[in-house]
Amino acid sequence: MDKNKKLFVRPPQDPRFEHLRILKWNVRKKPTPEHGKYSIRFTLIMDDNTVLNRQKGGFPSKSSAMEYRDALIVKLYNQEYMPYRFTFKEFYDYWLYYYLIDVRKLAYNTFCGYRTVVNRLCDYFGSDTYIDSVTTVNLNHFIATCENQSSRRATYSVLHTSFLYAKEKRIILSNPATLALEISKRKFKNMHLKTKKNAFTLQELTTLLLKAKEGDYTFYLFLLLAAVTGARVSETRALCFRNIDFTKQELVIDCQLGRGYDNKGYENNTLYNQKRKLKTLNSSRVIPLPDFVMDELYLAKARYNWAKKNDAQFDRSLDFVLFKEHGQPIGRPYYNFKKLMKKCNINPSEHVWHDLRHTYATILSENNMNMKVVSKILGHYSDVFTDKEYVIRKAEQTVYNVKEPMELFISSFETNLADRTIPVYNVSSITDYFLDL
Repeated sequence: MDKNKKLFVRPPQDPRFEHLRILKWNVRKKPTPEHGKYSIRFTLIMDDNTVLNRQKGGFPSKSSAMEYRDALIVKLYNQEYMPYRFTFKEFYDYWLYYYLIDVRKLAYNTFCGYRTVVNRLCDYFGSDTYIDSVTTVNLNHFIATCENQSSRRATYSVLHTSFLYAKEKRIILSNPATLALEISKRKFKNMHLKTKKNAFTLQELTTLLLKAKEGDYTFYLFLLLAAVTGARVSETRALCFRNIDFTKQELVIDCQLGRGYDNKGYENNTLYNQKRKLKTLNSSRVIPLPDFVMDELYLAKARYNWAKKNDAQFDRSLDFVLFKEHGQPIGRPYYNFKKLMKKCNINPSEHVWHDLRHTYATILSENNMNMKVVSKILGHYSDVFTDKEYVIRKAEQTVYNVKEPMELFISSFETNLADRTIPVYNVSSITDYFLDL
């Protein structure tokens, strides 16, 4: 791949978006005759004191011109007049590259998904098509071109948020996306019930851990940490030895690895290894670790010290727990995880790495753990979201026979968190369970 394609570059910012509010206006009292027809002239003063002289012409009679004048004044009084018209490209260049990044603080990975939808929108409707000319029918036809549920969900999100923003800023007078999304969701209602969300059975999780331990140690440790902490893949990659208190046996999750908009790491090919803020404020948490996991981390620390001492090219400024050559953090484990599932006779088309978080949530839920606590463990903002999106209740996907081995695990979680700014959960007693594996 061409190296330059990796650079993040914003299009030039359209200054009109910063000044969409009309402070004052003046409409001439009488139509102006022009070449046998009539026009209405008016002046707008924007919130940056820019003066816009406007004219609407082509009226065949004074009466038709006056009708337009009256309607214009009503719109101006009601703040419904659109001072500018924007094409798809103009609107989405600003909404995607400036509003979402600077105001909404959109994460880079989410931005990439939105950008894909925006590119499809511009290709479908045409970059030079005015966004205020799009109808509900047009949007329904566009949604119908989505190839799968994942594509539709991303499209729903982009259409909902972008057209809502356009309506709030008076870039469009009415929001055609509202009805279009409602119609589409009803149409695909039954398909939405089919989801790829899944969880491993306890037997499957056991098999995966044992088989992984026979192979690459770093990958095994990656899998183990994800299984016993419920951490996201980007959070697990970012774990450093400074995040581990070997005395208190605690793990601090305070950042994640990924790339940002600043192109940091471009020159040395580490774009996707940059430390970034966590996904949400709720993601900051401290998790005590079982003894047997601490044993593995002591081994990892010994490997780190040996590599640091014997590798002349080792980057001594780094202290990643999961590291590869020269101390750099390892990549995402998806490919190796698929290979591991095949070795364990688990269909890789039915599972992804993120299912480890679903498994973690399901285990706790199956053992009657308070859903608010489960939500905090996973770093979610809402227990309703956790229960709906992460707990798997389909019979064939439920984690079976976990009551006895998980009793100590469940009872050890601290539920009185009122005095804590960062939630701390005691999971040390999971040791008894995993040692029996």
